[in-house]
Amino acid sequence: MYPASRNRLESLSNELILDIFEYFDAYNLYEAFYGLNHRINSVLQSARLHILYDPSNENKTGWDTLISSVNPSQIRILSCYVDINIDNHFLSSAKENLRSIRLHNTSRQSMNKIFQHFAGDNQIKRLSITERSRFIKRNDHSLFDLILVDNAYRFTSLVNLSLSCNRYRSVSSVGSVQFLQLRHLSIINCCWSTNFLQFLQNRR
Repeated sequence: MYPASRNRLESLSNELILDIFEYFDAYNLYEAFYGLNHRINSVLQSARLHILYDPSNENKTGWDTLISSVNPSQIRILSCYVDINIDNHFLSSAKENLRSIRLHNTSRQSMNKIFQHFAGDNQIKRLSITERSRFIKRNDHSLFDLILVDNAYRFTSLVNLSLSCNRYRSVSSVGSVQFLQLRHLSIINCCWSTNFLQFLQNRR
């Protein structure tokens, strides 16, 4: 960062700096600002973080810095555009304040590993999943069943849910879990059925 830009940044209040930081994902945030001075490093410790995994930010040194510096309770948003082994990342303990999850082109195996880290009392409000088109067997549960039946107890706080299945699937079953806070629902490639209507009734 150029000295003039650094001086302008340091003239801002901590609250305004935190507002600016929310426009960055965590990896790029730490790449740009970590190590500038003690004050900025301290403000980073209070930032609400968006962890974004995609093929374009695979620099190991950058991730090592992020992992060693971040408190998992800072993480608010998790976005994955590639399969990850969550057990090798600090995200395995990022449960306390996580509010939003976006999974794009993610395998069932990775989804299940991620879901296992979320207890039933989490506060996840937004869930968006685009299913990976390959390696899904015809007799596998639909994405609808995986989220809203098999793992329904993990997502009872959802307000916004978006699911995009890899092909048209019927809803095979509906659990007894009620999604009382759910207000926005989008499902692509899901066949309407009496089971689906029963799920809608459980939203009340």
